[in-house]
Amino acid sequence: MGSLGRPEYVIYPDKISETLTMYQASVYIRGGVSVSFRNYRFMGRAMPTERHAIQMAAREAIARL
Repeated sequence: MGSLGRPEYVIYPDKISETLTMYQASVYIRGGVSVSFRNYRFMGRAMPTERHAIQMAAREAIARL
């Protein structure tokens, strides 16, 4: 699979209470050869920080690709 661009991350905040917010991220990957061009989307688990949410989405993409 050849990648045509950088992965795009989208972060979804989920406010649990006044003091606690959890974050979930998804990663979109556009890529592939022109004959079999495919888009991929992977969701990570809810995590306490945005950075951890992005890491989990990236980990999910690596594990499935």
